Amino acid sequence: MEEFIKKITLESGAAVLEQFGKIGVKYTKENLGDVVTEADLIANKIIVDAIKEKYPDHGIISEEMPAYQTNAE
Repeated sequence: MEEFIKKITLESGAAVLEQFGKIGVKYTKENLGDVVTEADLIANKIIVDAIKEKYPDHGIISEEMPAYQTNAE
């Protein structure tokens, strides 16, 4: 599990770093100070896709997307 977490953390971090200074806010949530950037969405996709692949039966709660398989582990 530790290696899996390291791998997806490094992968998503590298993807976010590539976006640094290139793109701004994609949209804001209910609170105007709670912004979502393209980098947020990219990192979220990398992490969630990796979890879905490695642990297909697990549920996922993510800040940037609706809950996935809410009745799962």
